[in-house]
Amino acid sequence: IYGHATFRPKSNGKLNLGIAINSPYGGGSLWPEEWKGQFISQEFNFESLFIHPTWALRINDQWGIGMGISAGIVTLFSRRAIDIDGLQNSRGSVRFSGQGTALGLNLGLFYKPDPNLSFGLNIRTPMPVSISEGQTTFEVPLSRAEEYLPRPFSTPFTLPGEINLGLGYYAEERLLLTFDLNL
Repeated sequence: IYGHATFRPKSNGKLNLGIAINSPYGGGSLWPEEWKGQFISQEFNFESLFIHPTWALRINDQWGIGMGISAGIVTLFSRRAIDIDGLQNSRGSVRFSGQGTALGLNLGLFYKPDPNLSFGLNIRTPMPVSISEGQTTFEVPLSRAEEYLPRPFSTPFTLPGEINLGLGYYAEERLLLTFDLNL
């Protein structure tokens, strides 16, 4: 998902407001039930949805700065096989599912030394996430179900920060060449 909008309160003003919605982190995997790593993972899914309200200020014709926040919701699901009797003869599975929130900052700097050349630098901070009310559920033989009751779990982790450096050059009026470096 990606969408954004900008708003300039005055047609000749120096302040711009923007908002973006995206899902910058996510992915998943699904393994065969009987693969040799089944006790590590059989299924994994991670989803995110973020909103980024941001403001930018044009200092003069050459310089601009921007700042905003990134706030999001992340959802985690994981499933793996478990050994019920210690001999890997009786198997079950455990599922972990939970949701957490993340909050970070973004900072930007824009420099345009001449009408055809521009540089941009953007820094996004790492975002700590804490899943504090996750749920663990077990799928085991009925004879062992009382030993494997659902229980809550919590886990902290950090989504990575980002540094972006961009370059734009108008080779001709209708041809803009760009270069973007991300870390």
